[in-house]
Amino acid sequence: MLVTFRAEIMQSVTREDRTFRIEKVLPNGRVKLHGIEGEFRETAFEALNFLREKSRRS
Repeated sequence: MLVTFRAEIMQSVTREDRTFRIEKVLPNGRVKLHGIEGEFRETAFEALNFLREKSRRS
């Protein structure tokens, strides 16, 4: 699953460069991401837009 950091957290970075794949969901609800160090909470990411994700796959 892909998640995108909120623009406020990574200013002046394109959506593609703010998007990472989840490596592992931890028991405390945080996630580890491929290609970036640390643990992150759900609030660090943009809300999921299932319609946008669906249109990308079409």
